[in-house]
Order: sequence, then C-alpha cells, then structure tokens
Amino acid sequence: MSQKNVLHRSQLGIPGNESQLIEEAIESAADEIFIDLEDSLAPSEKNAARKELIRTVKEHDWTEKTLTYRINGPNTRWW
Repeated sequence: MSQKNVLHRSQLGIPGNESQLIEEAIESAADEIFIDLEDSLAPSEKNAARKELIRTVKEHDWTEKTLTYRINGPNTRWW
C-alpha cells in the first residue's frame, strides 16, 4: 500500500461498526475512507468494530482509495 504524495479532495468518515456504510463508502467517489474506532463507538461495540476493520482491509482493493482509521489513545483500555 505505498502511495505517492497525493492531494485528497474528499474524506468520508464512517463509524467502525457500520459495515454496510463501509461497503457503500468504498464504492463512493471519496478519495479517502476514514474508519472511526474511537468516539463514534460505545465501549461494547469496539471489539466487533476492530474485527470488521481487519476484514475490510483484507477483503478490498485499496489501490484507488486511501484507508485511514482512528484508534483510542494509548492511555485507554481499548488501545
């Protein structure tokens, strides 16, 4: 997943537990998909969302999009 310096026109943020929205985001015109594993999730949803992120990374071709994600801080139990 190496990329040259690229300017991104748009970034689409998705809560990490919304698998259907993630699938739709991949098909969207957004340049970058941002999956949130922190504030958009209740503590009880975090483990499942991380598993979904791993599946998403493995199952999709990220050649045309940049994938980013936000995790909890290292001072939290979810880091």
